[in-house]
Amino acid sequence: MPSLTDPLPAEMANATVQLLREMVQIRSFNPPGDEAAMSDYVADWLVAAGLTVTPQPVEGARANIVGRLSGAGDQPALVLCAHLDTVPPGEAPWSLDPFAGEWRDGRLYGRGAADTKGSLAAMLIAARWAAQSGQRLAGDLVVLATVDEENNGLGARTYVESGGMQGVAGIVIGEPTSLDLVIAHRGLLWLELTVLGKAAHGAMPERGVNAILPLAAMLSQLQAHQFAYQPDPLLRPPTINIGTVQGGSKINMVPDRCQAKIDLRTVPGQVHAEIVAEVRALAEATARDWPGITVDVQTINDKAPLDTADDHPFVVAGRHVSAVVRGQPAVVRGAPYMTDGSLLAATTRTPAIVCGPGLESMAHQVDEYVEVAELLTAVRLYAGLMDRVLGAA
Repeated sequence: MPSLTDPLPAEMANATVQLLREMVQIRSFNPPGDEAAMSDYVADWLVAAGLTVTPQPVEGARANIVGRLSGAGDQPALVLCAHLDTVPPGEAPWSLDPFAGEWRDGRLYGRGAADTKGSLAAMLIAARWAAQSGQRLAGDLVVLATVDEENNGLGARTYVESGGMQGVAGIVIGEPTSLDLVIAHRGLLWLELTVLGKAAHGAMPERGVNAILPLAAMLSQLQAHQFAYQPDPLLRPPTINIGTVQGGSKINMVPDRCQAKIDLRTVPGQVHAEIVAEVRALAEATARDWPGITVDVQTINDKAPLDTADDHPFVVAGRHVSAVVRGQPAVVRGAPYMTDGSLLAATTRTPAIVCGPGLESMAHQVDEYVEVAELLTAVRLYAGLMDRVLGAA
């Protein structure tokens, strides 16, 4: 493989830009979860690059793509992962066509350019670089392209349940980090609270049991509740957000049902089952305080915080490669958002680094773009990690 301190060869640089342009031109919105065209494109590309490809069915026509470059078996595998889906372009007007993949002033524009087709393009080119180098790696290289990251993480969950994370030395999650090494991010816990009361005519409220009032009281208690946690040096404190409240059907009826959905963001060390137990205890207390109601608490999304030790050998390897490739000390930090790393790494205790080209602020924005120079540097960084972690047979 060429030296990681040198720029990419012109042919490889042009191929990287063209690959990203073509992927941006493929619409893979989620919702509704239409990644099939992207899955097919990535599968065909990896086969042509010389990797063994296995589509992994997830739901309906949705499928993860698993590309593998087999090594000698002397080292555990390295997984490079990026997701196939993007959010829709939104209602606000774009200055440029969000699906043209236009290259202007050193930037490539389009939906997914940063989040996260840019990372995926760089990973694919790096994998082809390794496949065509003529040098066999000591361990397997796996390129994992997942569906449904922007919603419930069905793709990552399916891969874990299939045993895909067994025998893995480390995983790189492609997300826009400006090529910083993110080794921690908060977890997510979404809860649905439902209060049932008794309907009555609005002119005779004493004959009913209003479901809105006890839920409002419970939400106020939840907002003030202090869930125990240990501060994390890389992350913001945990938060709670009351995202939706829906109750009642007509102004002249006593509402017999009210439902709220709350979004809790957690930090390493917090146990989600314990948080749910505390919320259920509040629900039971509410039911005692408001005779005639029932309160139900359901978990609708549960993803653990990511936390890789700063001194883990995988992170040490990432620091070294980043410094060599970028010519400056690596930046190691946390992130406020959540990634597929919650399912792929946190639940399996696999060391993980979240790293990719693009600004975090570009995710889900109009006129989304990635700096082409950063995109090309990402190829060298991913290739360097392959060489450092897997080594030659």
